[in-house]
Amino acid sequence: MAVECLGSEREAVAEAAQVAIAEEVDGWRLVPMEESAPRVMNLARTLASRQEPLPTSSRRFLGDLATQLLLWPAREASQAGELVGWCEIILSQAARTPGGGAPESYAAAHSDAPPLPSPARRLDQHDTADAAPVPASHR
Repeated sequence: MAVECLGSEREAVAEAAQVAIAEEVDGWRLVPMEESAPRVMNLARTLASRQEPLPTSSRRFLGDLATQLLLWPAREASQAGELVGWCEIILSQAARTPGGGAPESYAAAHSDAPPLPSPARRLDQHDTADAAPVPASHR
């Protein structure tokens, strides 16, 4: 129920939901991983499946919460992979603007800023045409 209230237009309701979720997650830190991991997975899955727009305070909360959930120990590698996927969706939702559009990037807001390299690009495939020469002392 608290997850559903995150999208409330009433700020007090959304904030109460944030407090309830944060307290619940804090409580999970006190129980064994065998008990807490399934709860974390369920919360991440539930949050990732949300579709409605969220107020700014809830988006910030979800961004912070997803970061905490990413650090939660998982019992198996497959669980860790699922958790990362769900948290990626949560972080993407948290970064969306209130109108539902994509977040404005730093580079878009500062057109004079150089483009950021793609994290998916392999280091051995980088373009060296614009690279500064390597000092002789570093060769």
